[in-house]
Amino acid sequence: MSGKKGMRLYPAEVKLEAVRMFQAGKTHGEITQVLRIRDLTRTDKWIRAYREKGEAVFQQSSKKGLVGRPPRKENTQAYIARLEMELALLKKIPYRIARTAARAAQYRSIYHYRTEYPVKAMYAFFGVSRAAYYAWLGKLEQRDRERMEQIWEAYEASHRIHGYRRIALWLRQKQGIVMNSKAVLRLMNKLGIHSRARQRKIYRKLEELGVYHTYPNILGEFLSPPQRRIITPLPDPYLGASTATDR
Repeated sequence: MSGKKGMRLYPAEVKLEAVRMFQAGKTHGEITQVLRIRDLTRTDKWIRAYREKGEAVFQQSSKKGLVGRPPRKENTQAYIARLEMELALLKKIPYRIARTAARAAQYRSIYHYRTEYPVKAMYAFFGVSRAAYYAWLGKLEQRDRERMEQIWEAYEASHRIHGYRRIALWLRQKQGIVMNSKAVLRLMNKLGIHSRARQRKIYRKLEELGVYHTYPNILGEFLSPPQRRIITPLPDPYLGASTATDR
Protein backbone atom coordinates (compact mmCIF):
# COMPACT_ATOMS: atom_id res chain seq x y z
CA MET A 1 0.00 0.00 0.00
CA SER A 2 1.05 3.58 -0.54
CA GLY A 3 0.27 6.73 1.42
CA LYS A 4 -3.44 6.81 0.53
CA LYS A 5 -5.65 4.07 1.89
CA GLY A 6 -6.92 1.69 -0.79
CA MET A 7 -4.34 2.61 -3.45
CA ARG A 8 -2.58 -0.23 -5.19
CA LEU A 9 1.12 -0.29 -6.07
CA TYR A 10 2.26 -1.56 -9.44
CA PRO A 11 5.81 -2.80 -10.11
CA ALA A 12 8.10 -1.05 -12.55
CA GLU A 13 7.70 -3.89 -15.08
CA VAL A 14 3.96 -3.24 -15.34
CA LYS A 15 4.50 0.48 -15.84
CA LEU A 16 7.09 -0.08 -18.56
CA GLU A 17 4.83 -2.59 -20.27
CA ALA A 18 1.99 -0.06 -20.24
CA VAL A 19 4.27 2.53 -21.87
CA ARG A 20 5.38 0.04 -24.54
CA MET A 21 1.79 -0.91 -25.30
CA PHE A 22 0.84 2.76 -25.64
CA GLN A 23 3.72 3.33 -28.01
CA ALA A 24 2.57 0.30 -30.02
CA GLY A 25 -0.78 2.00 -30.60
CA LYS A 26 -2.94 0.48 -27.82
CA THR A 27 -5.59 2.62 -26.13
CA HIS A 28 -5.79 3.30 -22.40
CA GLY A 29 -8.81 1.02 -22.09
CA GLU A 30 -7.04 -1.89 -23.75
CA ILE A 31 -3.95 -1.39 -21.58
CA THR A 32 -5.92 -1.36 -18.32
CA GLN A 33 -7.88 -4.43 -19.39
CA VAL A 34 -4.82 -6.51 -20.30
CA LEU A 35 -2.69 -5.44 -17.32
CA ARG A 36 -5.64 -5.43 -14.89
CA ILE A 37 -5.20 -1.80 -13.83
CA ARG A 38 -8.16 -0.40 -11.95
CA ASP A 39 -7.65 3.32 -12.63
CA LEU A 40 -7.59 4.62 -16.20
CA THR A 41 -5.63 7.73 -15.18
CA ARG A 42 -2.67 5.67 -13.97
CA THR A 43 -1.47 4.86 -17.49
CA ASP A 44 -1.63 8.53 -18.50
CA LYS A 45 0.51 9.52 -15.51
CA TRP A 46 3.07 6.83 -16.28
CA ILE A 47 3.33 7.88 -19.93
CA ARG A 48 3.85 11.54 -19.01
CA ALA A 49 6.47 10.62 -16.39
CA TYR A 50 8.27 8.42 -18.92
CA ARG A 51 8.36 11.26 -21.45
CA GLU A 52 9.82 13.68 -18.89
CA LYS A 53 12.40 11.54 -17.03
CA GLY A 54 12.67 8.27 -18.92
CA GLU A 55 12.77 4.73 -17.62
CA ALA A 56 14.68 5.67 -14.44
CA VAL A 57 11.57 7.32 -12.94
CA PHE A 58 9.91 3.97 -12.48
CA GLN A 59 12.93 2.45 -10.76
CA GLN A 60 13.08 5.34 -8.29
CA SER A 61 9.36 5.23 -7.51
CA SER A 62 9.42 1.47 -7.01
CA LYS A 63 12.31 1.69 -4.54
CA LYS A 64 10.67 4.62 -2.74
CA GLY A 65 7.40 2.75 -2.34
CA LEU A 66 8.87 -0.26 -0.54
CA VAL A 67 7.84 0.59 3.01
CA GLY A 68 7.03 -1.75 5.89
CA ARG A 69 7.16 -5.52 5.89
CA PRO A 70 8.11 -7.31 2.71
CA PRO A 71 5.28 -9.30 1.10
CA ARG A 72 4.99 -12.91 2.12
CA LYS A 73 6.12 -15.48 -0.40
CA GLU A 74 3.36 -17.77 -1.55
CA ASN A 75 4.09 -21.43 -0.95
CA THR A 76 3.50 -24.08 -3.59
CA GLN A 77 0.21 -25.37 -2.20
CA ALA A 78 -1.29 -21.90 -1.87
CA TYR A 79 -0.11 -21.04 -5.37
CA ILE A 80 -1.73 -24.17 -6.83
CA ALA A 81 -4.95 -23.52 -4.88
CA ARG A 82 -5.09 -19.95 -6.15
CA LEU A 83 -4.57 -21.05 -9.76
CA GLU A 84 -7.30 -23.69 -9.42
CA MET A 85 -9.67 -21.08 -8.01
CA GLU A 86 -8.93 -18.64 -10.84
CA LEU A 87 -9.41 -21.37 -13.44
CA ALA A 88 -12.74 -22.41 -11.90
CA LEU A 89 -13.94 -18.80 -11.75
CA LEU A 90 -12.98 -18.20 -15.38
CA LYS A 91 -15.03 -21.25 -16.35
CA LYS A 92 -18.07 -20.15 -14.37
CA ILE A 93 -17.96 -16.38 -14.94
CA PRO A 94 -18.00 -14.63 -18.35
CA TYR A 95 -14.82 -12.88 -19.41
CA ARG A 96 -16.50 -9.47 -19.49
CA ILE A 97 -17.20 -9.76 -15.75
CA ALA A 98 -13.86 -11.24 -14.73
CA ARG A 99 -11.67 -8.80 -16.66
CA THR A 100 -13.65 -5.53 -16.86
CA ALA A 101 -14.90 -2.92 -14.45
CA ALA A 102 -18.36 -4.51 -14.01
CA ARG A 103 -18.10 -4.00 -10.27
CA ALA A 104 -21.64 -4.96 -9.28
CA ALA A 105 -21.38 -8.26 -11.17
CA GLN A 106 -17.99 -8.94 -9.58
CA TYR A 107 -19.36 -8.27 -6.11
CA ARG A 108 -22.26 -10.64 -6.79
CA SER A 109 -19.80 -13.31 -7.93
CA ILE A 110 -17.76 -12.92 -4.72
CA TYR A 111 -20.94 -13.13 -2.64
CA HIS A 112 -22.15 -16.21 -4.54
CA TYR A 113 -18.87 -18.17 -4.28
CA ARG A 114 -17.90 -16.99 -0.78
CA THR A 115 -18.44 -20.48 0.67
CA GLU A 116 -16.37 -22.24 -2.02
CA TYR A 117 -13.28 -20.01 -2.28
CA PRO A 118 -11.43 -17.61 0.06
CA VAL A 119 -12.92 -14.14 -0.16
CA LYS A 120 -9.51 -12.50 0.16
CA ALA A 121 -8.22 -14.42 -2.87
CA MET A 122 -11.26 -13.35 -4.89
CA TYR A 123 -10.55 -9.70 -4.00
CA ALA A 124 -7.14 -10.04 -5.64
CA PHE A 125 -8.52 -11.95 -8.62
CA PHE A 126 -11.15 -9.32 -9.44
CA GLY A 127 -8.98 -6.40 -8.38
CA VAL A 128 -11.50 -4.97 -5.89
CA SER A 129 -10.99 -3.64 -2.39
CA ARG A 130 -12.42 -5.16 0.76
CA ALA A 131 -14.05 -1.89 1.85
CA ALA A 132 -15.86 -1.48 -1.47
CA TYR A 133 -17.19 -5.04 -1.34
CA TYR A 134 -18.57 -4.64 2.18
CA ALA A 135 -20.11 -1.29 1.25
CA TRP A 136 -21.96 -3.05 -1.58
CA LEU A 137 -22.91 -5.89 0.77
CA GLY A 138 -24.46 -3.41 3.23
CA LYS A 139 -26.62 -1.96 0.46
CA LEU A 140 -27.64 -5.46 -0.60
CA GLU A 141 -28.71 -6.39 2.93
CA GLN A 142 -30.75 -3.19 3.22
CA ARG A 143 -32.47 -3.95 -0.07
CA ASP A 144 -33.07 -7.56 0.99
CA ARG A 145 -34.80 -6.40 4.17
CA GLU A 146 -37.24 -4.29 2.18
CA ARG A 147 -37.97 -7.08 -0.26
CA MET A 148 -38.39 -9.65 2.52
CA GLU A 149 -41.14 -7.49 4.01
CA GLN A 150 -42.93 -7.49 0.65
CA ILE A 151 -42.53 -11.26 0.31
CA TRP A 152 -43.84 -11.83 3.83
CA GLU A 153 -46.90 -9.70 3.06
CA ALA A 154 -47.59 -11.78 -0.08
CA TYR A 155 -47.06 -15.00 1.89
CA GLU A 156 -49.55 -13.92 4.54
CA ALA A 157 -52.08 -12.92 1.87
CA SER A 158 -51.91 -16.44 0.43
CA HIS A 159 -52.64 -17.94 3.89
CA ARG A 160 -49.07 -19.30 3.93
CA ILE A 161 -49.58 -21.83 1.15
CA HIS A 162 -48.01 -20.27 -1.98
CA GLY A 163 -44.51 -21.03 -3.23
CA TYR A 164 -41.93 -18.67 -4.69
CA ARG A 165 -43.41 -18.72 -8.22
CA ARG A 166 -46.91 -17.80 -7.08
CA ILE A 167 -45.54 -15.14 -4.73
CA ALA A 168 -43.52 -13.55 -7.56
CA LEU A 169 -46.67 -13.56 -9.70
CA TRP A 170 -48.73 -12.05 -6.85
CA LEU A 171 -46.20 -9.23 -6.36
CA ARG A 172 -46.25 -8.45 -10.08
CA GLN A 173 -50.05 -8.47 -10.39
CA LYS A 174 -51.15 -6.97 -7.07
CA GLN A 175 -48.36 -4.49 -6.26
CA GLY A 176 -46.60 -3.99 -9.59
CA ILE A 177 -43.26 -5.19 -8.16
CA VAL A 178 -41.14 -7.11 -10.64
CA MET A 179 -38.88 -9.51 -8.76
CA ASN A 180 -36.96 -12.46 -10.13
CA SER A 181 -38.35 -15.79 -8.97
CA LYS A 182 -34.85 -16.95 -7.98
CA ALA A 183 -34.45 -13.87 -5.78
CA VAL A 184 -37.83 -14.66 -4.20
CA LEU A 185 -36.66 -18.22 -3.54
CA ARG A 186 -33.40 -17.00 -1.95
CA LEU A 187 -35.22 -14.56 0.32
CA MET A 188 -37.85 -17.14 1.28
CA ASN A 189 -35.06 -19.50 2.32
CA LYS A 190 -33.64 -16.65 4.39
CA LEU A 191 -37.01 -16.18 6.08
CA GLY A 192 -37.42 -19.92 6.54
CA ILE A 193 -40.79 -20.10 4.75
CA HIS A 194 -41.94 -22.38 1.96
CA SER A 195 -45.08 -23.54 0.22
CA ARG A 196 -47.41 -25.96 1.95
CA ALA A 197 -47.31 -29.20 0.02
CA ARG A 198 -50.43 -31.29 -0.28
CA GLN A 199 -50.42 -34.54 1.59
CA ARG A 200 -50.17 -37.49 -0.71
CA LYS A 201 -53.17 -39.81 -0.73
CA ILE A 202 -52.31 -43.34 0.22
CA TYR A 203 -54.05 -45.94 -1.92
CA ARG A 204 -54.35 -49.44 -0.50
CA LYS A 205 -55.79 -52.67 -1.70
CA LEU A 206 -59.07 -53.85 -0.25
CA GLU A 207 -57.37 -56.93 1.16
CA GLU A 208 -54.95 -54.70 3.13
CA LEU A 209 -57.73 -52.56 4.57
CA GLY A 210 -59.54 -55.56 6.07
CA VAL A 211 -62.85 -53.68 6.36
CA TYR A 212 -65.16 -53.97 3.36
CA HIS A 213 -68.70 -55.28 2.71
CA THR A 214 -69.43 -58.75 1.33
CA TYR A 215 -72.78 -60.26 0.41
CA PRO A 216 -73.76 -63.93 -0.09
CA ASN A 217 -74.11 -65.21 -3.67
CA ILE A 218 -77.83 -66.00 -3.55
CA LEU A 219 -78.32 -65.93 -7.32
CA GLY A 220 -75.52 -68.43 -7.85
CA GLU A 221 -77.16 -70.89 -5.47
CA PHE A 222 -80.51 -70.32 -7.16
CA LEU A 223 -79.11 -71.15 -10.63
CA SER A 224 -76.89 -74.02 -9.59
CA PRO A 225 -77.05 -77.08 -11.98
CA PRO A 226 -78.51 -79.62 -12.66
CA GLN A 227 -81.75 -77.95 -11.64
CA ARG A 228 -83.77 -76.22 -14.36
CA ARG A 229 -85.19 -72.82 -13.68
CA ILE A 230 -87.53 -70.62 -15.64
CA ILE A 231 -86.44 -66.98 -15.74
CA THR A 232 -89.36 -64.72 -16.55
CA PRO A 233 -88.79 -61.03 -17.13
CA LEU A 234 -91.25 -58.49 -15.86
CA PRO A 235 -94.25 -57.87 -18.09
CA ASP A 236 -93.92 -55.02 -20.53
CA PRO A 237 -96.99 -52.79 -20.49
CA TYR A 238 -96.49 -51.90 -24.16
CA LEU A 239 -95.86 -55.43 -25.51
CA GLY A 240 -98.36 -57.27 -23.42
CA ALA A 241 -97.55 -60.65 -21.91
CA SER A 242 -93.99 -61.55 -21.06
CA THR A 243 -92.02 -64.32 -22.70
CA ALA A 244 -90.61 -67.20 -20.72
CA THR A 245 -87.16 -68.59 -21.30
CA ASP A 246 -86.29 -72.13 -20.41
CA ARG A 247 -82.74 -72.32 -19.08
